Amino acid sequence: MENGRFSGGYNCLVLLGPTAAGKTALAVRLAHVLNAEIISADSRQVYQGLDIGSGKDLQEYFLLDEAGQENFVPVHLIDITDLTQEYSAFAFLRDAYKAFADITGRGGLPLLTGGTGMYVDAFVRGYQFSGLSTPLTRPDIRPLVMGTTLPRHQLHKNIVKRLRSRFKEGMTEEVTALHEQGVSWERLERLGLEYRFIAEFLQGKIETQTALFRALTHAINQFAKRQETWFRGMERKGVVIHWIPPGTVEERFAWARDFVREL
Repeated sequence: MENGRFSGGYNCLVLLGPTAAGKTALAVRLAHVLNAEIISADSRQVYQGLDIGSGKDLQEYFLLDEAGQENFVPVHLIDITDLTQEYSAFAFLRDAYKAFADITGRGGLPLLTGGTGMYVDAFVRGYQFSGLSTPLTRPDIRPLVMGTTLPRHQLHKNIVKRLRSRFKEGMTEEVTALHEQGVSWERLERLGLEYRFIAEFLQGKIETQTALFRALTHAINQFAKRQETWFRGMERKGVVIHWIPPGTVEERFAWARDFVREL
């Protein structure tokens, strides 16, 4: 990497991994040192109002530099639609292409990150959609793909810790407020995971908070396994993923930073 740009023909960075692996914290640190802008690949963070349950954690995009100054790492495709719309892989690809063109058009470096496997795969491999009156024109995307994960027991520990924190932050109250604002139970359930299970709890389909926590913990762990299966499938289809060795966020950041700089 020279003068803030990749050698070897790459023109963007992709960071993938399962939920609770610390992707956002790692991506923000990388974007900060690479002067990059993040494109979020998350199927629920596109929606306004889905804050706690979707794990937007917007405060993570602010970093302090050596002088103690707060710096915001630009992020795209968060809060771009509302729950009256059904966002899709096609809509994501359309919007991600626009964000990519905008960032590169200003001389910037795009860094796509997120745990929605289909979105990441669509961006990396350039999905085609049939039946379109106007073809979806793909920019010249040449991604360097990196992956991060943790041992299964550590992921489980992180999932439990994060889930407890989100309940304390008011995740149940968030779902209650959304329904009171007119979002149907069916719509909330279609959002999956936290929104689905809490909506079921609020309707009396899950009887106790303990049962809710256990069911949701199990579902998120299963989701993490499906994510890792999806990423392995990408590798079988020819996508080269450079896996970052497990460790703390700072250890993984240091490895990824040095790996990119040596390109």
